[in-house]
Amino acid sequence: MVTNRTACILRRGACGIAIVVLAACSSGGRKTVAIGSGAESRIDVAANGRSLNFVVPTCHGRPTTQVVENGTEVHLLVTSDTTSSDKCADGASVTLDAPLGTRRVVDDKTGKSIATRQSAG
Repeated sequence: MVTNRTACILRRGACGIAIVVLAACSSGGRKTVAIGSGAESRIDVAANGRSLNFVVPTCHGRPTTQVVENGTEVHLLVTSDTTSSDKCADGASVTLDAPLGTRRVVDDKTGKSIATRQSAG
């Protein structure tokens, strides 16, 4: 049998646990991350020229990408829950408004151009 006092203590304990869990989950928000490094720093361009696939060194970081296109460049800005990882990487992809063509792809985090490779098929 649970008395009112016991129920009150149990509720306080559960609230304390919930606060600790929430604090652990909210570790400062999303951060901008660089797209890959070394051999991973490459964009695969699909046959249609509009789909870009790449790797982000964020282990289960739920990366999202913002794209800004103009006539000569495509800028990619990636944000993630984690900023870097040697343990695993996340795949990411975007669809452009127009085929990539001769435009260069720029990682907005580093300002550097990223090599592209036409996918087979």
